[in-house]
Amino acid sequence: MDMKVRSGELEIQGGVYDLKSGRVELPGITSSDFSSHSPNVVDQLVKSGDMEALEGEVPEVSRWSFPPTPERAPEGSLAALVVHGLEPDAKEEEAGGHKHMDAAAAASTARVVINKEERLSKLVPCVRQHMAAIAASIVVEGQKNKHFNGKKQMSTMTEDFTTALTLSKEVGEAPSLDELPSIAEAVVRAVMGDAFDAHADGADQDDEILLRVENLLLMYGAGHLLLKDTTLEMKKNCRYGVVGHNGAGKTTLMKEIAAHRIVGMPPDLKCVHVDDSKLGEMSDSYLNALEYCIKMAKDIGVNAAGRETLLKVGFDEAKLNDPVAELSTGWRMRLTLAVSMLKHADLVLLDEPTNHLDEESVQWLSDYILSITSSSVMVISHEPKFLNKICTHVVAYVDKKLEYTEGNFDIFAQKKGLSKEQIDAMLSGNLSFDTKKEGDEDEDAGDAPKVAAPVAGPPKLTFPIPGSMEGVKTGSKSVLELRHVSFRYSKDKDYLLQDCCGKLSLSSRVAVCGRNGCGKSTLMTLLCSEHSPSENTDGHHGEVWRHHNLRLAYMKQDHLKALGPFFDTSPFVYITERFKEGYDGDLQRRLIEPEDEEEALRRKELAKQYGKYGNEVGELVSRTKVGNHLAYEVRWDGLDDPKQNTVEPISKLKAMGLDKVIIACDERIAAKAAGLDQRPLTRREIVRHCEAFGIDEEMCCNRQIRGFSAGQKVRLSLAAMFWTKPHFIALDEPTNYLDVETVDALGKALTNFRGGIIMIEPKTDFVERICNEKWLIEDGKMKVEKLNNGVKRQA
Repeated sequence: MDMKVRSGELEIQGGVYDLKSGRVELPGITSSDFSSHSPNVVDQLVKSGDMEALEGEVPEVSRWSFPPTPERAPEGSLAALVVHGLEPDAKEEEAGGHKHMDAAAAASTARVVINKEERLSKLVPCVRQHMAAIAASIVVEGQKNKHFNGKKQMSTMTEDFTTALTLSKEVGEAPSLDELPSIAEAVVRAVMGDAFDAHADGADQDDEILLRVENLLLMYGAGHLLLKDTTLEMKKNCRYGVVGHNGAGKTTLMKEIAAHRIVGMPPDLKCVHVDDSKLGEMSDSYLNALEYCIKMAKDIGVNAAGRETLLKVGFDEAKLNDPVAELSTGWRMRLTLAVSMLKHADLVLLDEPTNHLDEESVQWLSDYILSITSSSVMVISHEPKFLNKICTHVVAYVDKKLEYTEGNFDIFAQKKGLSKEQIDAMLSGNLSFDTKKEGDEDEDAGDAPKVAAPVAGPPKLTFPIPGSMEGVKTGSKSVLELRHVSFRYSKDKDYLLQDCCGKLSLSSRVAVCGRNGCGKSTLMTLLCSEHSPSENTDGHHGEVWRHHNLRLAYMKQDHLKALGPFFDTSPFVYITERFKEGYDGDLQRRLIEPEDEEEALRRKELAKQYGKYGNEVGELVSRTKVGNHLAYEVRWDGLDDPKQNTVEPISKLKAMGLDKVIIACDERIAAKAAGLDQRPLTRREIVRHCEAFGIDEEMCCNRQIRGFSAGQKVRLSLAAMFWTKPHFIALDEPTNYLDVETVDALGKALTNFRGGIIMIEPKTDFVERICNEKWLIEDGKMKVEKLNNGVKRQA
């Protein structure tokens, strides 16, 4: 190598290496050449005085050389066959009674066939190689996922071959596009052998696939992995029951399917999703059932809705004119399903559809689902009898994958080898089928999945002790009464309830029973003063009387709706905000605010007659006794000077239509008497309270309510309900959304509760376990029956 040194630069074979900047301009010389001559460069620089000699030995620089020739592949191996362009002997496996190559052998065979195909021999080599890659990819996909429909693979291959040749410009002498199907058939036949003809008619049911997404990845929230590298598959006219532990992602998957947010699902797949959110929206509607049906149908692009739509699901002529806001949840479910099916959906998605339904309605729903013959159905449910009746397949969450079992729920349990206890735990969401612990490498499990330990301990529910109630010394003394109470939604409507009478004490364990739509929830709202009684047929109003020192807590049927404004906060924030004044702010608002415009107008008219200077009552400040009767200090609207306040007897306030406002004042006073205004809303106190309802500190303080499962939201509602340590509780279908084990825990907690209970509950076994009295509503009348089941309050 010729080199010359001059000031600041080194000339090498016509090129230059700048010693200061490191600039290299060496035409025709690679960096490896330059590196290999570096010892000569250094010698020249030392001689010219541009650098000092290096101390010690100069390390020897070796030239790069190719590695030794690899050993030849063993004769007859797959690698050797591929090198020589020979067709390999495929590994075979049984599938559907026929033998098939494994994926690697299938890919090699496909390439060999394409490379030997004479009709492609005059193609440019790179195009032929591209077609070979296409063929290999399609057959590998078929072998890996056991898709043995030869015609379907042919069709896909032909389509991709056509695209490849159309997009290629200089392709040589390409075959006619009409010849591509036969070329594709040759490839698939070579891979499938005799199985090609056996499966050519679609016997493997590929043509019956409604939805298939492979390598599905499903996440929730801040990177919480729910499903990974799994296959979501739904066949036509099948019914899938979905099971898995709490938090597995059952509801999330259903919502993603309904919203078409699953990457790879057919864009034209029509889905119908029915959950409680749609049923709750009906409460705000002013339409009757038929009008709502027509409107709802138009919203989904259907104009064929009418009377026949609702008559098919059990509505009679009279019920068509009922306002949907007055329909029970069971009838709302029927209406929603009836309209949804007009969409002729491919997939019907039902999330906990048996919630709010009595046994008769559950039976109807089962029969209705079985009658669906033009759609597939996906159901999430905790009801084993219901799942067993409707399911053709069961989908289980295993190791963050979906595992499919053909057959009903009994067959699934039998194949898994589940005991009765394990079945209950699984349906409760507290049993996992995972074979790996959280955090393990996601490797193939190998053996069949085994039932793992429960993912959570037994659910915990412990209700606080109410404490004594001033003025009530025995558990048999009445604290809440219905006195000739009737109710109808308007004067032009029939009575829903008529002349109902009943007494409740702190020892009461009462179940309100009757068919869906008979008025059970309406009776409960009357008892809890969230509705006012209607005028009786004799012109008098009935009365709901309650002891003024009673602390009553009410969990409404749509109690989860109250959590809505707090979905983006934690339970800690929710409880802090709701009880910041020392009493239940949510309850106060419901009691004090008029139910509707009609009640607001009625209060204004009565205030003109009874109010001070015709003013309305602004606030009830305190309570006192005048003789043997209660009286309340009133602050009047528009008269803010405390000297303008007056003490009014309870009879006058009731005459002004302020029964609920009186109760709100009583609730505030009762809360203060129990020391709730002194109960600290600290992290420690709220966490300790929530832990009694199975909500740990991390969930209480750090997790958003939005991310809670429905069952966890029920626990939160119960925790908030019991913050006031009520003497008496009213529960409207408390087991909705709850798994089997939590229902059992709720039953124990209610049995041990030291106050009174009234509940609406469609599960007869749960009622028998808890209650000793039944209020049966039928045709507007209420009948009180004692249950001879030996159930008594355990203090």
